[in-house]
Amino acid sequence: MKLRGFVSKTNLFYIVFALMLTVLGMFLLVKTLPFLNKKKTKITNVSENVKKSFSYWFIPLGFFMGILSNYLGIGGGWLLVPILIYIFKIPSKEAASTSIFSLCIYTTVGAITQISIGNIDWLIVIIGSIGISIGAKIGLKIAEIIPEKLIMQLLSIVLIVMGIRMFFI
Repeated sequence: MKLRGFVSKTNLFYIVFALMLTVLGMFLLVKTLPFLNKKKTKITNVSENVKKSFSYWFIPLGFFMGILSNYLGIGGGWLLVPILIYIFKIPSKEAASTSIFSLCIYTTVGAITQISIGNIDWLIVIIGSIGISIGAKIGLKIAEIIPEKLIMQLLSIVLIVMGIRMFFI
């Protein structure tokens, strides 16, 4: 089915998703590169006020992430981590850990739903689980060594590359 005669629903999905990835990647890059961001800000521990206001916002944020992750078929960390860092001022390592744990919760709900309707390719799950388990351990060790700012810069580059690549799918 064509929308407005030239863009199919599938193409529209890729275009919107590619734009989201590219724009988020550019935002993160601008925020983390020293010559693009002259303002020196240091993120410190979260104050009690921010934590209290954050707790109220996490319900609709979690609702949105659940929809987004199950609709797009991806985890929401690419969006949740920058939100936690730049809006709620949570340090990047704590934001990444919070995002991963949140991902466990909302993907479990999504997985149970997908299992109940029979949309799981179990061979891919088993093979992918082996790689993810090994990669997660290695990634954690690397994250302990690499500075937080560099991690965010690498994330921004990956998002930009993925976004641009999706324009050509």
